[in-house]
Amino acid sequence: DLCVLYGGYVSTWRDGCPRLDGSWSYNRCDMLTLDTRTYSWARVRLSGPEPLPRGAHSCVALGNGRLLFFGGGILFFDGVEHMEEDCDELFAVDTTSWTFETIEPRHAQRGGERSAPSARGSHTAVVAACAGTLGVLVLGGRDYNRGGSAEREIHRGRADGWLLACAAAAPDALAHDATAAGS
Repeated sequence: DLCVLYGGYVSTWRDGCPRLDGSWSYNRCDMLTLDTRTYSWARVRLSGPEPLPRGAHSCVALGNGRLLFFGGGILFFDGVEHMEEDCDELFAVDTTSWTFETIEPRHAQRGGERSAPSARGSHTAVVAACAGTLGVLVLGGRDYNRGGSAEREIHRGRADGWLLACAAAAPDALAHDATAAGS
């Protein structure tokens, strides 16, 4: 059995990842696995289109060896100042082949607006039954692109797109934890 660690922040930009524009990221850019039988770590060699290194993202296990990652913060240093931006990327990793896959979700519309989660970090994601269908709930978080305010929406991911499950109903929460409990 494996525990997967991807991304996160490092204590100094010199330990992070170089970016295409010449700046340096404070993010880890690797994936590690912990074998829970032997408690030994191994670096995973990944293939496919790699997403930007990030921290404060979410990851859920979808079954059949697939992990789904959403959002997160990208903290970087351009040689003059330290900056952070959040992203709304959605990508999967197939743990049978260790391959990245970028997912371009179709967005359900509600009132003419996109209903996918906005860019965010420090949120949680949970696999849970939603109205009789298994889905991914994205809860809370913050968006540095919009001043760092907490997101108070719950989004439900499905095979045919995202739905805004409820707006302004979630508690004001970031850097929290959540888990599905019960049926």
